[in-house]
Amino acid sequence: MDVITHYKGYIIQAFELEPKHWRSHIRKIDGSDITILLPTNAEKPTYTSSSIMSSAPRFTADAAIEFAKEAIDGDGMR
Repeated sequence: MDVITHYKGYIIQAFELEPKHWRSHIRKIDGSDITILLPTNAEKPTYTSSSIMSSAPRFTADAAIEFAKEAIDGDGMR
């Protein structure tokens, strides 16, 4: 069963791809695109997307949600 929470203007949805492999899907509550800020030395310093998904699985839904919150708080998304 998916777990959904709201956090700082984002919707975080944790879902289990297979047992103990939880990932998170992040999108803005208002439906606008997320801007991802990349390092300044990158050829393309930013890109936008309607949503992002965590790159690595976590063992629980709570851990996947916390990972998403850390990404939001990490100042790499707008």
